[in-house]
Amino acid sequence: MSEVVAHERVVEQLPKAETHIHLEGSIRPETVFDLAAKNDVALPADSVEELVASYDFESLDDFIDKFAFIPRILQTAEDFERVTAELGADSARQNVPYREVAYGYAGYEQLDVEWETVEAGIAAGRERAREEHGVELRFIPSIDRTADPDVGVSIVEHVADIEEDLGVVGVGLASKENGYPAHDHAAAFRRANELGFNTVAHAGEDVGPSSVWNALVALDVDRIDHGVRAIEDDILVEYLAQQQVPLTTCPVSNIELNVYDELSDHPVVELHERGVFVTVNSDDPPMFHADLNDNYVRVAETFDLSFDDLVALAKNSFEATFLDDGQKSAYLDRVDEAAERLRADGFEAS
Repeated sequence: MSEVVAHERVVEQLPKAETHIHLEGSIRPETVFDLAAKNDVALPADSVEELVASYDFESLDDFIDKFAFIPRILQTAEDFERVTAELGADSARQNVPYREVAYGYAGYEQLDVEWETVEAGIAAGRERAREEHGVELRFIPSIDRTADPDVGVSIVEHVADIEEDLGVVGVGLASKENGYPAHDHAAAFRRANELGFNTVAHAGEDVGPSSVWNALVALDVDRIDHGVRAIEDDILVEYLAQQQVPLTTCPVSNIELNVYDELSDHPVVELHERGVFVTVNSDDPPMFHADLNDNYVRVAETFDLSFDDLVALAKNSFEATFLDDGQKSAYLDRVDEAAERLRADGFEAS
């Protein structure tokens, strides 16, 4: 059996969690077309094939600008239910029993979609994901970096009233990074901490180490989404390793957005080898032409990861979640059981 096939088999068989994926960026291209037609939204393509081909971006800002049509296709609770349930089916296909999913919030209100509509649809969709696919989806409402800071505070206050129905596990910060420092939203994250929410922030993708420091110091976040450009600051790398702050890296996304030219240039493995707590994630899988399993396999192939390396990454994926210790332990047992079955089938570290 070739090494490539071995990597694929191991990745397929290992249970994995995902902590960096966006609901809006995970919608199937076919579903985008269906919902656009249903809700009379113009698309930048005349076919599913053309739409997929149009997913070609020069940078993070270019991606966000081109991506703006996606939230417009989601207008009813049924729309949100459908895309959430389909995410559950996608999770089951990839052996991903647990995901913490980011989604936009204030943007829908600007499109005259009531928050209650968003919430009702997501709640129904996550119930279907659980019942039909045995998948647990929990959610992280994201504050837009480019929004007025008061909007972020209002989101945090509102989320405190609906966290149970949506399985909310934290509050996040996302969108354009360059020119929109994390500290602008310190009040919202201070309030989130007062209310007992876990917190995460996109940082260190489009801007270098200073952005990661800013999120850590000004927002006191529990987890950094991306964070890969921390590699440019040895002191920051040492700090992240000592504190074991998880970095939810998205290797293929970073290549697609030209953060790095080639996957071999990506620092995910170097960060891991230097003791930083890293996980592998897909970000916006259809947009970047790579789902979670693809990300694992491409990293494994590029850096010649061993069986034990892949098991360690799978375990990290659960350790980085906001599950309680008992829930984490149950999932980690499932990883160990899968690893033992694979070893029995002849898949050993090489």
